[in-house]
Amino acid sequence: MGFTELLVDGIYGELPDKAKTTVARVHANGRHLLGLINDVLDLSKIEAGQLTLAIEDYSVAQIVRLTVTAVEPLARAKRRRVLAALGTGPPPTREPV
Repeated sequence: MGFTELLVDGIYGELPDKAKTTVARVHANGRHLLGLINDVLDLSKIEAGQLTLAIEDYSVAQIVRLTVTAVEPLARAKRRRVLAALGTGPPPTREPV
């Protein structure tokens, strides 16, 4: 992941735009895989009773953007498009029935 970051930053010379986009996607997918590995490690900690929870804010819009970025190459290979529409506020809540 460190080398992809260096490539995108132009440390080894300027990359063509297409290559820069691809390397940025490789970096984003590497971060995603690291997140999955950390999730598996967290599950191990839960099973061992050693997990400490930390409550944090997150951006649903950012999660959607990262997901679309990760899925786009697969969709393109099958001649499909991935579209995501995000609202500007919190989702509506439903009243209990």
